[in-house]
Amino acid sequence: MMLADWIFILATGLSQISVWWVFMLARMVMGVAVGMNASVISLYIREISPDNMAGKTGALVQANTNLGIICGFLLNLPLQENVTEATTGNHWRFVFITPAIVCFIRFLMLVFYYNVDTPYYYYRIG
Repeated sequence: MMLADWIFILATGLSQISVWWVFMLARMVMGVAVGMNASVISLYIREISPDNMAGKTGALVQANTNLGIICGFLLNLPLQENVTEATTGNHWRFVFITPAIVCFIRFLMLVFYYNVDTPYYYYRIG
């Protein structure tokens, strides 16, 4: 997760450059980071969940992912007719900075707050 956070932060920095091919490269790198998170997060949630809750937490992760996609789509609907290129300028670039801030906060939390070992490891060693 920490690697995915740094990759996303790097891609966010690249997305701020006003060159077309650099922006496309940044979007591809962001996709790699999102894919890493999508595959790792569900395994991590499964690892820290008790065995009797594993199915429920896995379903909750998938439901929240889909809810986030639907919310993003719904938030875009009112903007389709009101926003033009002349009114936005370069303000749309801040859309990429918001998830990078979340990634940076998660990285700091993983480094300074959470334990490296999982609860299953502590359960196994008694």
